[in-house]
Amino acid sequence: MGIVRTICVRYMRRGLAVAGLLGCSALAGGANAAVTFDIASGGYSPGTGYGCASDTSLLCVNFNYLLGDPDSFDLSGVGNSKTFDFGSVQLNEADGPGSSTQIDSGETDNLGVTALLNFLNPFSGQVQSVAVVGVFTGPLTDAGVDYSLTFDPVTQAFGSGGSFTVDFSDLSFSQNNVTLTQSVTITLTAVPTGNEGDPATVPEPATLALLGLGLGGLAASRRRKTN
Repeated sequence: MGIVRTICVRYMRRGLAVAGLLGCSALAGGANAAVTFDIASGGYSPGTGYGCASDTSLLCVNFNYLLGDPDSFDLSGVGNSKTFDFGSVQLNEADGPGSSTQIDSGETDNLGVTALLNFLNPFSGQVQSVAVVGVFTGPLTDAGVDYSLTFDPVTQAFGSGGSFTVDFSDLSFSQNNVTLTQSVTITLTAVPTGNEGDPATVPEPATLALLGLGLGGLAASRRRKTN
């Protein structure tokens, strides 16, 4: 791309305004080409403190991955995003017959939760987001928050200078036996540049044709000067 920029500058300096504008505009468009995303799978990785037996040392929360293997999608520019339903989470705490439904102090350990996505494109690997877990002891029949999951966006680099964020929505439970759907939003934050073969920087055929016209004009200008 450095050579292309040099040619564009020469166009303008030599007065080849039409060729320069057409070629440079088309090449600039190539730098903002769509980036393809392909998600293979995903899921939740909960800590060992979860379980739905009668054992009061475990907190009963069910995690269900919903996204599956979605179709690939393109994000055509920085700031563009795509949102999916990622999974569902259910708080279903029960202390057994004859006792009040509540979260006991012994049920607050090892409650970490990690949400993850496995990508094939624009990079091959896994993105993980670790939740900040809030758990509050006491009865589940009051109006206060009993259990919550808070996720910060995770930034993933790809290519040469490209990046995107993965942001899982936060969940907050103030009632028992409730299922909430969690979404995930993928946002393109930077387009890769400088690598030949990068889908975001390879000129389209029409761009190459325009560049050829500009080079032809530059050659003609040189011939006129030498005659």
